[in-house]
Parts: sequence; C-alpha cells; structure tokens
Amino acid sequence: LMLEFIYTDTFKLADAQPELIGDLLKAAKKYEIERLASVCENRALASITVDTVMDWLILASMVEAKSLKDACMVMVQANLSEVQDTEGWKRLLTDKQLMS
Repeated sequence: LMLEFIYTDTFKLADAQPELIGDLLKAAKKYEIERLASVCENRALASITVDTVMDWLILASMVEAKSLKDACMVMVQANLSEVQDTEGWKRLLTDKQLMS
C-alpha cells in the first residue's frame, strides 16, 4: 500500500484495518512521507475507541503524531475508568517504556 500511495497518491484506505493503518503510519513517519502520514493519522483519529485508545496513544507517542496523541489524551481523560479496564492500559502498566 505504501508503494501504491507513493506512485498514485491514493490507496483504498477504507479497506485498511486499524493495525495496517498503524503500520503505514510508522512507515510514513520513518521515510518522511508526510502526506501518507497525514492520511493515516486522520484515519487513526476516526478509529479511536475506548478499547483501542491506549494502543493509538502508544503509537502516537512513538512516531510523534501530535494530533493523534492529543485526541487520545482527550479520550483517556473523558473515559478513564473504562480505559483502565482495557488490555492496552494493562500493557502500558507492565511496560512503561512503551510511552518513551
């Protein structure tokens, strides 16, 4: 999909699963493909749920995706008790380096 985007400036984002969006966002940031990073970040913003917010927050911190990180923080603050029951929260508590 990344090559498709590089050559055509488009890809079928609607078909992409959240995990794929996260992987594409990491690759786009690594190879400095800003337009792809922006598209992926916008899709990630639309995919945030209470169950996935910690995974998105960890990824946003890793790749320095400010708007995604900010949106995740708002979701966590608004739904803290529910977020604390998620697997993502438990992973973060066991491995605090995920946020570094």
